[in-house]
Amino acid sequence: MTQTDTHSSDRKVLVTGGTRGIGAGIVQAFLDQGAHVAFCGRSASEQGAAFEATGRAHFVKSDLASLAAPAELVAAAARLLGGIDVVVHCAAIFPTSPIDRQPLDDWQASLQVNLTSAMLVVQASLPHLRQATDARIVMVSSITGPKTALPGLSAYASSKGGLEAFVRAAGMELASEGITVNAVSPGTILTEGLAKAFGDDGLAMAIDKIPAHRIGAPGDIANAIQFFASPASSYITGQSLIVDGGQTLVELF
Repeated sequence: MTQTDTHSSDRKVLVTGGTRGIGAGIVQAFLDQGAHVAFCGRSASEQGAAFEATGRAHFVKSDLASLAAPAELVAAAARLLGGIDVVVHCAAIFPTSPIDRQPLDDWQASLQVNLTSAMLVVQASLPHLRQATDARIVMVSSITGPKTALPGLSAYASSKGGLEAFVRAAGMELASEGITVNAVSPGTILTEGLAKAFGDDGLAMAIDKIPAHRIGAPGDIANAIQFFASPASSYITGQSLIVDGGQTLVELF
């Protein structure tokens, strides 16, 4: 594959977990650039309906907890878009439980949705990506697991650590074909779920601990995704970019 002046308006993009939160911010950023996007979720959302109203976005109902779902999703996306140039895996779950009471079902579900489905989506997408110019794969990882830890999130942390290992392996395997594989690792990002979980006091405490003195926005992650999805990132693969306002730089003192 050769490098071209491909623009976002030419791109056919698949985004998993695109109905809410960070995923919705990623879909919006691609639409703002004129791309055509297929996005999935377990259920429809008001934001998803607004995306579809642009005429350049297609919602595909998909539950990635099913082993069959990734291949079915990719087939539907390729049909709706007429191919796939960019794959962004954002879908994730994060059941919370201490290790000594970790339900096996929650552990396995986290690995399936956050890690196994990522591999299966990539696997099913490769025939389409091999036909694309400047094909890109971008995973939404996390600082939790690869860099930090939180009580009760051992399953989530393990899945994200595995996801970054997969990015390195896939990046190495696919580099000779001109397909790059990278990850973006968010810190604390303000989504509906985070706002509900933290409350006003928790958000204020988080802001106080982040060197940038603000909570990240989905757009901050989408900006990094846009870079990795562009021709400008053609010589970068197998890497993970932390986007956290300096959150992981802080030492105790």
